[in-house]
Amino acid sequence: MQLTLSPLCPIFREDSRHELIRLLELVLYKRWHLIVRPDLTTLRGRLGPQLWAQYGEFLLQRYKLITTERGCRFGPAMCDACDPKRLVDYLELDVKLLVENATTDGAFFRMAIQHFRSPLTRLLKHPRVVEIMQAGGIGELKKLARMTMEHRAPLILEGAPARVVAICDSDAAAPDAPCAAARALAADAAARGYGAHVLEKRSIENYIPDTALMEYADVRAHSRAAVDYILTLGRIARDHYPMKDGLDERDVATGLYPDEAPLGLGVGDFAEDLLTHFSHCIETSDWRARDYGDELGDVMRLLEEHI
Repeated sequence: MQLTLSPLCPIFREDSRHELIRLLELVLYKRWHLIVRPDLTTLRGRLGPQLWAQYGEFLLQRYKLITTERGCRFGPAMCDACDPKRLVDYLELDVKLLVENATTDGAFFRMAIQHFRSPLTRLLKHPRVVEIMQAGGIGELKKLARMTMEHRAPLILEGAPARVVAICDSDAAAPDAPCAAARALAADAAARGYGAHVLEKRSIENYIPDTALMEYADVRAHSRAAVDYILTLGRIARDHYPMKDGLDERDVATGLYPDEAPLGLGVGDFAEDLLTHFSHCIETSDWRARDYGDELGDVMRLLEEHI
């Protein structure tokens, strides 16, 4: 985050020193950029010699990276008259990353962050920065997002990101055909102001690179027939193949598969096993090739807008 404050922000008053120190500690461990208009000299003057001696070197180093690092930009509305405690209470909010299954989806997105946004990996280890929460299904995901928003609504400042992000499978049997629950989640997020992303492919399993699937099948022999068939599919069919359970008649009716396609040929509930024990098989280049539209990059940018 790039946090911009006015030089007249009340947090710099002597009676708000406690809140200022809370803010500086947040900037330190969340590795934010702190800017006070018009330049770094102003920030140094507002902090004073003692606090600058303690935090100045770090702030200076971060300042040099402003143009090269991603993240959201935020400055409180009416900063000259803001409430310092309310400002810091908001800034202390962690990001709630809401997923259907915290174990499987959590492992998937941790690995995606490692490959696509490695600097965020350190932040993901701090529960005060990001907490991955399990909903238990797409329908329950919307309920959890609403409940989370209700709890933190009094703390969210005007124009600030809610720091609630929900990500779900599309369960789409064909392109641009997410299930009703996924569409409802996206609509609810737009209406209530939290972040949401519905995966374009059918599920997280459809993003696993072919090379990793081959390595998995070499060791987990029960998956060999399903993996061999999946690897013969064209790109779009591969995106929407029901990886766990295999095809049924409705999938074949989409026209993505031949009429004689085998039914029920799935890999099973393999994602946690693969992501836990075969993570070394996933190369960034292979993952980008399977993603091919930088969709996972979009997910990373969504997270960065809230951290």
